[in-house]
Amino acid sequence: MPEWMGIVIRSVAAILYLLFLTRILGKRQLSQMTFFEYIVGITVGSITAEITSAPTESFWDGILALSIVMLLPLVFEFLAMKSKWVRNIIEGNATVLIEHGKVLDKNLRKERLNSEELLETLRMKDVFRVADVEFALLEPSGQISVLLKEKTLGRQMPQTVILDGVVIDRHLEKLGVDRKWLDGKLQEKGIAQSSVFLAQVDGNMELYVDQYGK
Repeated sequence: MPEWMGIVIRSVAAILYLLFLTRILGKRQLSQMTFFEYIVGITVGSITAEITSAPTESFWDGILALSIVMLLPLVFEFLAMKSKWVRNIIEGNATVLIEHGKVLDKNLRKERLNSEELLETLRMKDVFRVADVEFALLEPSGQISVLLKEKTLGRQMPQTVILDGVVIDRHLEKLGVDRKWLDGKLQEKGIAQSSVFLAQVDGNMELYVDQYGK
């Protein structure tokens, strides 16, 4: 049999077997992947590519390796259902990013997120004011869940005037104010600008301030 024919047969067989294993594992493999499942997916792709071009005598070794790697998630899912300790290792825990309207900058750094990414995610969920958020959590799946304090219909979009400790002058201009106005508001609250991590001004010209480490 020509070598190219062997490659075709092995490729089709590997894909069909991979489809069979995926059906066994269920639809969860296609969405809401954990970090562990992501690693498994990369490994499966590498093994599949290898066995399609490997000599015939190595094909079954590749199928065995593919079976082991694909069935590992089932084993770990079973263990995770029985043990919270195992579940925490495999799936991880949710990380609180905002609590009672306060951004937890230490947790942002821990998850290697920056404030702009957080604000972008909130805007995608139609949340434009950090102070309106009761809790925001980074889930093990990588999604951010948001619980609002209350619905704030009709409220104008707030302007972020300080981000990562840097004053954004163009946003102050949109509000028709300047740094002197901002300094005055901060002084009223007894807050030094150097300690401000994030500051927003809403449609009522109320200043929300989030300080580093507080």
